Amino acid sequence: MRAYTPKDDVQAKAYYTDRFYVAPQVPKSDVATDEVFASDLEAIKAKFEVHDAYIQVGQMVVFINPQDNYGVLELLRDELEYTQLSEMSAVDFVAQRGGFEIFYQMLSMNKRKRIRIKMFINNGEAVNSVEKLFRSADWSEREMYDMFGIVANNHPFMKRILMPYDWQGHPLLKTYPLQGTSLPHGTKWTKSTEKKHATSSGRNFAMLRASTDTTPSVLRVLGLRCQKGLRSPTTCQEWSKATKKRAACL
Repeated sequence: MRAYTPKDDVQAKAYYTDRFYVAPQVPKSDVATDEVFASDLEAIKAKFEVHDAYIQVGQMVVFINPQDNYGVLELLRDELEYTQLSEMSAVDFVAQRGGFEIFYQMLSMNKRKRIRIKMFINNGEAVNSVEKLFRSADWSEREMYDMFGIVANNHPFMKRILMPYDWQGHPLLKTYPLQGTSLPHGTKWTKSTEKKHATSSGRNFAMLRASTDTTPSVLRVLGLRCQKGLRSPTTCQEWSKATKKRAACL
């Protein structure tokens, strides 16, 4: 059993007093301490420029030029047996350094080793797509574009993947506002809608009565749910009123 700590004024205490506290980094070690990583790094350096390399948490981290990402990953796959791209994304350093850090997490099942390829791009720059090398990069690059706004050149379908196509902004940017709406598409935002939305779920279609812009697709889906008994009578009454109101305007 742990020793008891008095908690008389716990509500009056702040757990974190330093808003700008930066956690210490995990210790790094030299690449030369691992024969496999040392050999892989020499193969990369023979063809591409390497800015920095070290071992951290049992995996090698290599910093390269952004224009070399396709070539480096192709080398890792074809010559160094790193055949899996298990993860890729970006980190927002726009405020501190004016750009993004892109990383590719590579796995070799034969060597039982992991390499993380990193590169830095300025805000507004694009990267080369690696979808032709690894199919797993298809959705990952779309997600990176959706969340950060980073475009992958030569991607076969560079569209949003999580947010709607007409969404404004990129949610994982640190400058993205910490608020939003969950209204159905086609619902017009009004003061009456805001009042309804504050006390109901975003999936409650009864808020449609606050709008004059009730699209046919939303009404059609709600009508099917009412017919199957998946909605409350009150909601179905609102659907009926909205349908009649739209029909009168046509």
